[in-house]
Amino acid sequence: YAGIMLTLTGMGFIMPWPVRYNVLNCFIVYIAYLLLAYTPDFSLKDLINNSYFLLSIIFMSLVSTYFGNKSRRKELVLQKELKDKNERLVSLDQAKTRFFANMTHEFRTPLVSLDTVLQTIQEKMVSNAELAPLLKSSHLALHSMIENINDLLSKTKTEQDLLQMRWARVDIVDLVRQTVDSFHP
Repeated sequence: YAGIMLTLTGMGFIMPWPVRYNVLNCFIVYIAYLLLAYTPDFSLKDLINNSYFLLSIIFMSLVSTYFGNKSRRKELVLQKELKDKNERLVSLDQAKTRFFANMTHEFRTPLVSLDTVLQTIQEKMVSNAELAPLLKSSHLALHSMIENINDLLSKTKTEQDLLQMRWARVDIVDLVRQTVDSFHP
């Protein structure tokens, strides 16, 4: 009986079949018992006792089939939701990357134009002692903004796998000097 109980309950919970298949399976097991129980020394008391036990096991098997199927359906729904949300996140990430790429181009174009104008003015007005430091500071600040936007553009290209990284030497003293100069008027 322990083997029948474990088999029916285990099949009910583990096997991914509908409840109706398990009802059929349990019905076959019960009919097989009734056919085998009918022997010359047949006892009605044993039949009732064993039938009660088998019907209890069948009930547990059907309940475990129902809850096993319910659990599997819930898991499938959750997996589909997770897949849909993951696809949505990928789509949003791609939209964000496109947005940053477009915005950096929109900022970069007028800044490069301003940089050219400031550079031209700075080269032509070297004689004006008051204006030269302001133009230099403005030029450095604008150049710093252009570099930041170029960095942002590089980041979006990196996210889209369009940029290949390369090693380069950097003059750290010059970099620090430019950074400090960008804060002076």
